[in-house]
Formats: sequence, structure tokens, C-alpha cells
Amino acid sequence: MDILKRITIIFCFFLSFSLLKAQIVITKQLQDRIDGKLSKEQLDKATHRCIYHYTQQITERETGAVTYQTDTMALDFGKSFSVYYDWNKA
Repeated sequence: MDILKRITIIFCFFLSFSLLKAQIVITKQLQDRIDGKLSKEQLDKATHRCIYHYTQQITERETGAVTYQTDTMALDFGKSFSVYYDWNKA
């Protein structure tokens, strides 16, 4: 029974490393995309665009001052693919 526990722990250990490696690859790809190192590829011609404005109230903890911040996101969607992005950083 003790050997079965050890084998299970070793299996989980190696499985966690393989999953961590996949997450690092995704993170690096995302960072390369943000830095503009990946080539852009047109997957589909966008036929519609939906723009989403979200305004949130921000209260400073120390002073109690109230300000508002607006985020704008866009969704371009075509026949086969959709892209959701920050409108201000596009």
C-alpha cells in the first residue's frame, strides 16, 4: 500500500510540471503578442463590431475623493472568428 502512495505522488509531481510548462508557454505567447513580436494573421473579415463602455466609481481610501474611470472594450465578430480587445490599446 505504501508503494502505491509513492507512485501516485510521483505521478502527480510529474503531471504538475507538465501542466506548469503548458501555462508558461501560453504566458510567453501572450507576452510576445502584447510586445508585438508575433505576426498578425487575418482569420476572418469582421462583419460586426460591438463596443462596450463600462464606467466605474473609484473612491480613494485616504482622502475619500470620488473619481470615475471608463473602460472601453470592443468585440469584432465575423462568420467564423471573433476578437475581443481593449479599444484604447488597439
